[in-house]
Formats: sequence, structure tokens, C-alpha cells
Amino acid sequence: MDAISEVVGLALKQTGNSTVSNGGDRSTMGLREKRLIHRLHAEVLPKYEAALRQETGGGAIEWQVNWDSFSNCDEEALERLERFGLRKISEAIESICIDDFGRKAVRDGLKMIYIQQVDDSSQVAVAMDEDTLKVFLNCADFYHGYVSEFKIQEVLENGL
Repeated sequence: MDAISEVVGLALKQTGNSTVSNGGDRSTMGLREKRLIHRLHAEVLPKYEAALRQETGGGAIEWQVNWDSFSNCDEEALERLERFGLRKISEAIESICIDDFGRKAVRDGLKMIYIQQVDDSSQVAVAMDEDTLKVFLNCADFYHGYVSEFKIQEVLENGL
């Protein structure tokens, strides 16, 4: 199995789902979506992990994306994951890490960031669960599908 198939398989293995929403029609996940999932998993997430490790002064924060939950997303929605998900989370953490107190709090109290796609924007949320930041997004909803970096920062600060 090649690397692309392995990464895309992560998103589809449990559900067996190989479809994406495409303007209301259901179709087989296309090459663009497969490439984008591979790029997000293999290139983008490691960059965010490295940047946060540097920002926190050595804290190892694991990013865990529930790829199964994104299996019905089209290319446009998948592209929003980085802009409105990963970037907002990183900005919130960077805002906390402005001094040694913040860096230590994040380094000691945040071990994992869990991201999941939800189909209903009323389920969009952010929460701290012990040492895990959980973020639920609806990348298909451009207007209501995201949590602001300020809300993420507030939840983190209250949970650390």
C-alpha cells in the first residue's frame, strides 16, 4: 500500500465510507480530496506540531484528527480545516505562551489536541478534557462552523 492510500485509509478504515458531499450529490472521494488529506496529515500537521513545540519551549503536543469524521467533506471544506481549525488553535496557544507562566502551563497541562468534524453547526464546540483540547468543527459551514481563537484561548486558560 502506498503512502497516500495509507493516509486516506486512516480516514476511511472504520466507517468504510468512501464518499464525499459534492454540491448535495454523493460521489466517490476524488483524487483532490485524497491528496489534500495526505498533505494535511503528512506535511501540515507536523509543521504545526513543530511550531508549537518551539512556542512552548519543548512541549510535545500531539495533534489527533478524527479523519473518519471528515470523510464526507469536499475539497473546499477540507481546505478550511487548516485555515479555520489548525491555525486558530495555534494562534490561541501562541497567545497564551507570551511569557514563562503561559509556556509552562501549556507544556505541563496540554498533551493532545483532538479535532473532529461535525455535520451540524449546533455541535461546534471547544472543551478541555483533562490534558486534551477537544475542538469540534463543521468545515462545510463557512459562517457558523468554527470556534474563534479567542474562545479557544479562554477554554484553554480556564482548563490549564
